[in-house]
Amino acid sequence: MRKQHSGVDRQGNLLHITVYKSNDTGAGCRVFEEALQKYPTLKGVCENSIE
Repeated sequence: MRKQHSGVDRQGNLLHITVYKSNDTGAGCRVFEEALQKYPTLKGVCENSIE
């Protein structure tokens, strides 16, 4: 099983998306780190989990 992790801005525009194994507990943090590399002006994050 796999999970999709995505990062969007306040307007809902997709910044980054990655698919990881469902048991990967650090995937959400890595998605933000990868988005931060592409968009270094990001200043914060708000996460939500939907199972």
